[in-house]
Amino acid sequence: MDDKALGQKIASANVDWGDRPQSERCVVQYNHDADILYVAYGEPVDGFSVSVGSAEDNTYLRVGADSFRIVGIELLDFRRTFVDRHAEIRHAIENLFAVLGPDDWKIEIASTTGEASDEENLFKPAARASLDYFSNYIPRVALELAPA
Repeated sequence: MDDKALGQKIASANVDWGDRPQSERCVVQYNHDADILYVAYGEPVDGFSVSVGSAEDNTYLRVGADSFRIVGIELLDFRRTFVDRHAEIRHAIENLFAVLGPDDWKIEIASTTGEASDEENLFKPAARASLDYFSNYIPRVALELAPA
């Protein structure tokens, strides 16, 4: 499948993106050694990665293999590059790392319609701010996949 056809499939499979991040379970995971941030939405599914954004951003959408729905995002060189290039998220990310530490960590964020655990409430302000950012960031970079 060529890039244009793939972009069209992804765009048409994600017209409901505006509602999905807040209504689905989200897992945010950081790998310190690789400096990669993973954000996964919904239940895990088989998928593939698609490079989006500028080459310097090292940003990949995770897309469901059968559905073409966005199921996550992978940000390589997250602290070394991505956060520096996106000042609008720096404060929320610094707060998240201040609470969770610089090493590997993983948090799960229930949907806004679900009940939050005590642990989630502890991380919720920074985690929710970060999640909200990525909920808006993903459509911006995903638009680059779709034909004009």
